[in-house]
Amino acid sequence: MVKKTKDKTQIIQEEFYDYIGRINSLRDIVDERDRRYEQRFQSQEKAVQVALVTQEKYDERQNSLSDRVTAQQQYFITKQEFEDRHTELVNQIAALREFKASISGDSKFDEMYREIENLREAKSKIEGASSGIKQSWGVVAAINIAVLGFIGLAITLIEVFIIGK
Repeated sequence: MVKKTKDKTQIIQEEFYDYIGRINSLRDIVDERDRRYEQRFQSQEKAVQVALVTQEKYDERQNSLSDRVTAQQQYFITKQEFEDRHTELVNQIAALREFKASISGDSKFDEMYREIENLREAKSKIEGASSGIKQSWGVVAAINIAVLGFIGLAITLIEVFIIGK
């Protein structure tokens, strides 16, 4: 029996091919990881771009809102202006109350007030009578038209039946 012995060249060659196979396997693993890292990087880039666009839109809306609020503020009054106007109105109301209290017992003002009320009542009656007269004229006109219609019908009937036209 002849045993085949491997010479050193064959052993080195087999080991070389084995190492090449391992290197190729490692290269495939590294390439696959590189592809995954690239995909992750691209996904992260897209996410960052979307976030930037969203932030820009948000900033635009905030600026628009800020501009509107600033524009509206020109129509607002300050607290000091409000307090000044309020104080002025309170003083005017107090003055009117004092004036009313001073004239409440004065017979001239009471007499003028009654005269004004009488004039208002008279005006109301005149306006009511005026509107009644306007409505009456409408009724009178309708009656006249109806009477003229009957007269015309009577004349036509007389002509047809009596005269025989």
